[in-house]
Amino acid sequence: MKRSRAPVPLWLRIIRIIRILCILCILSPLPTFSTPTAGAGQDLHDIVLERGQALHAIVLEPELVIESDEDESEFLIGRVSSVVVDSHGTIYVGDSQLVSVLKFSDSGEYLGKFGSEGPGPGEIMKHFTMGIDDDDRLAFAGVSGRVTLLDTEGNFLDEFLRDQPGWFTSSLQFDSKGEFYTVSANMLTHQMIQEYSPKGEFLRSFGDTYAVGTNEDPRSEQTYASGKLAIGPADTLFYVQSTPYELRKYSCDGILLAKTNEGAGGFVPPHPKVDWTRSPVTASFMGGATGISMRPDGLVVTTAFRRLEDDTEESMLCCYDSQLHLLGSKQLSGVLILRSCDSRGRIFVSSRGVAGPVITRYRMRLE
Repeated sequence: MKRSRAPVPLWLRIIRIIRILCILCILSPLPTFSTPTAGAGQDLHDIVLERGQALHAIVLEPELVIESDEDESEFLIGRVSSVVVDSHGTIYVGDSQLVSVLKFSDSGEYLGKFGSEGPGPGEIMKHFTMGIDDDDRLAFAGVSGRVTLLDTEGNFLDEFLRDQPGWFTSSLQFDSKGEFYTVSANMLTHQMIQEYSPKGEFLRSFGDTYAVGTNEDPRSEQTYASGKLAIGPADTLFYVQSTPYELRKYSCDGILLAKTNEGAGGFVPPHPKVDWTRSPVTASFMGGATGISMRPDGLVVTTAFRRLEDDTEESMLCCYDSQLHLLGSKQLSGVLILRSCDSRGRIFVSSRGVAGPVITRYRMRLE
C-alpha cells in the first residue's frame, strides 16, 4: 500500500538549503593569500594587502649623504628644518639655526647658500619651515605672522600675513592650484591647518587639534599641538598629528576622509602632563610624529620617534597606501626625520651625525 506524504512547506525547504550551504562552507578549505610584490611594470601603489596578510618589509638603500665638512671649510649645517627639491632636481636645505638655505645639485655638489635673519623683505625668520610650489618658488613661515616667497636664488618675490599667528608653523605645502597650507595651532578655533589662496588670502581652517573633546589645559594644547602635512593626488591632504600619533586624509575642502593610528600609534608615547602651577614650568617631549611625505606612486610615508627611560632614542618609519592602509613599518635607532620626497620617489631623511646633522637620500622599496 503506497503512503502519500504531505508537501514540504517552502520555509522548511529554505532552511534545509541553508544547512547544506553551511556544511559545504565548513568543509571547504580557507582561501590563502600570497604576499604581493611589485613586479616588472607594476607600481607600488597597485599593491593592496588582503585580510590576513603579513606586512611588507621596508628596505632603505642610501644613495646620497650630505653633511658638514670635517674642517667646515666649504659649508656648515646647523639645524635642519626642511628639505625640498625643485623641478630640476636641485636640493634646498633649510637651516633654522644659521637662518639660511643651502643649495646642492642632484649629485650632492654644494652650490652655495642664501638667506639672512630679519623682518625685512627677503629676510627669513627664526625656526622656519620651507615649502616649494610647482613654479619653483620657495615659501618660508616660522614664529612670526608672515609667509615669505623667494626664488631659487634667494630674491624676494612676495610676502603674506598668516591668519591668527599665535604659534610656530610646523609645516607648509602647496597644492597644484598654487594654494598653500600651513600647520599651526589656532587656539581660537582649536584647528591645525590653514588654507590660503595663491595671493595669500585666508580661505579656511580645519583639522581639529588633539585636545578637542577633552579637558586638556589650553597651555598644554598650545605646547603639544603640532603636525606635518603632505599633498597627494587631486590635492588631497595627508596630515600626521605629532602626539597622539594619528594619520588623517582630508579633501582639498577640509573634509575628513579617513584616519588611522596604525603603525606608530603604539610606538609614540602620550605627551607627559605638565604642572602649570610649578615655577619654572617644564614641558618635555618624549616622542611624536616627525615627518610625512607623499611619493609619486601614491605611497604615504611617515616617521616618528620616542625617547626611552635610559634617554636612548629610536624611530619608526611607516608606509601606507593612499587609503591609509598600513603596508609596512621599520624601526630604526636614533632620531630619523623624514623631510621630503623627490619626483623619483626617493626620500630625504635627516639624522644626527658626529659633526652635525646628516641628510641621507634613500631609495625605498617594499618586499
